[in-house]
Amino acid sequence: MSCGDLREGFARVRCPDCGHSLFVAFSCKQRGICPSCHQKRMLVTAINIAENVADPQTRCTGSR
Repeated sequence: MSCGDLREGFARVRCPDCGHSLFVAFSCKQRGICPSCHQKRMLVTAINIAENVADPQTRCTGSR
């Protein structure tokens, strides 16, 4: 996906007060707007949590 390219995807934004509208291309520079790059960020974050944050020894069995 080419970020910032209207041909690759966009959202139409409209002002509810005056009715003015414009097209905004999906872009990496707007967090979470570029589906391709957002997916990559989520994957990297999940791997980091699994490898460095989560304690695999801690398990909740639900019994007390």
